[in-house]
Amino acid sequence: MIDFKTGKNLTENRLKDERIKYLSEISDKNIIVYKPEKTKYIVTVFTDTSCPYCQKLHNEVRELLLNDVEVRYVLFSRNGNDDNAYNDMVSIWCSEDQKKALDKAFNNDFLETKTCINPIADNYLVARDLKVNGTPMIYMEDGSVIPGYVSSDKIIDALAKVAAQ
Repeated sequence: MIDFKTGKNLTENRLKDERIKYLSEISDKNIIVYKPEKTKYIVTVFTDTSCPYCQKLHNEVRELLLNDVEVRYVLFSRNGNDDNAYNDMVSIWCSEDQKKALDKAFNNDFLETKTCINPIADNYLVARDLKVNGTPMIYMEDGSVIPGYVSSDKIIDALAKVAAQ
């Protein structure tokens, strides 16, 4: 729905508010964070290690970090919890060094199978509630969405535009 007097998209604004609410309810204990020295922007990325576009985006995390973008990964299996990717993400989560394990997974390196109490199944439910219908799904702090893979420079441009509003 559009407010013709102001030109604002009321539906999108309501959706952004709902997304912000859902994202704020994700515990920091349920994500893997790549943090720059100084954080200017934050993105929350729903990712699946079996997704080639997620891998492509992960290859650009260093560039995001160099541009003061904090990347908060929410791991979930886009094909459900009876999938090999689910087991891989549990192994990542249960690793002593989660970031190192995630880096290995995105480099198609062998992961040692591990199990522990983990948020991966719950993350699937959060993704469903947020209507994540593809990966990677990138959420900005204002609730805007960048669906699918886009290059790091385009993500940085989008973040700057949102910040300038």
